[in-house]
Amino acid sequence: MVGKKEKLLDAQATVFESLYIYKTMGEALRFSKVLMIETIEQLNGLKSEIDRANQTLDAALKEFDKNINERINDDESEINEQEIFKQQVIRFYDPSKVKQVTKKFIRDKKSKVLRHPM
Repeated sequence: MVGKKEKLLDAQATVFESLYIYKTMGEALRFSKVLMIETIEQLNGLKSEIDRANQTLDAALKEFDKNINERINDDESEINEQEIFKQQVIRFYDPSKVKQVTKKFIRDKKSKVLRHPM
């Protein structure tokens, strides 16, 4: 009789063990579903903020390029040494050399970023 009761108790313990394993798995699945929904919402918010920052940077770069092109837009063929001194603002620079140095700075910056990423 003791063996039969012991086997019955062992079988019941095994059933309860399985029951609690499945209950734990069910709770884990419910939690993971909520966590995934929240994570997706957070990632969508982050994506919109990154897109907004990207648009701001693009606009700033366009404005910067426009300003650079406006400042150094002197055509060398238009520069006449006789007329230079008649103007209110006298240029003391060679536009081609300024453009050349600017391009060199941009190349140096790109190579620096490639060598030392942030």
